[in-house]
Amino acid sequence: MQPGEIKYNVKGEHIVRGGNFIIRGTIATSLRKIDSTLYIELFFLNTVSKTLSVGVKKLRKDKNRTRHLFLLLVVTAVFSWSVIKLAGFLIWIVGVSPSVMGLIIALATYKKFSLSTLSYIIITILSIMMFAGGHYTYSKIPLFNWLKDIFHVNRNHYDRFGHFLKGLFIIVIREILLRKTSITKGYWSSLQVFHLRSPPCMKSSNGYLLK
Repeated sequence: MQPGEIKYNVKGEHIVRGGNFIIRGTIATSLRKIDSTLYIELFFLNTVSKTLSVGVKKLRKDKNRTRHLFLLLVVTAVFSWSVIKLAGFLIWIVGVSPSVMGLIIALATYKKFSLSTLSYIIITILSIMMFAGGHYTYSKIPLFNWLKDIFHVNRNHYDRFGHFLKGLFIIVIREILLRKTSITKGYWSSLQVFHLRSPPCMKSSNGYLLK
């Protein structure tokens, strides 16, 4: 009888020879039962692990949706406020139109292509900035008039502050390009995105300055 070979004796007991010892009858049966129990336990643990993983992902997704809904409510509230007692209807239209168009696109593509919470925060900040500019006009923002008086500067610099904030939009563009193009993460990807974004950004900023 070779090691690992199974044979049966006259009583019907099977004999397993492994190395220098023999396991008979009930011991071998017990080992088979242990193997079956371990298999069931491993299967159960694997199922529980997958279920927990799906649950955690769903919970994170629900948390993100709650945050995104909160940001949308904030933007909606500021937009509603910006319509009240306008400095000028045409100025308001010019000021808020780009932001409104961007929000419509973000809402229309949310289910199929939702962005990160950071990108939505940046979109919210830029929208609020543009809504405020459309409401008061960029040269008459009360906070920056107050800063002008405090620091004794010759003009209201809200427009420059707004142009600075627009630079944050490169983060949103970078996320979209990383997910939709062959550009990979790293220093060079940021440099490529900067070169792609700079010309339209400069044109937009210059347009507002000439306005």
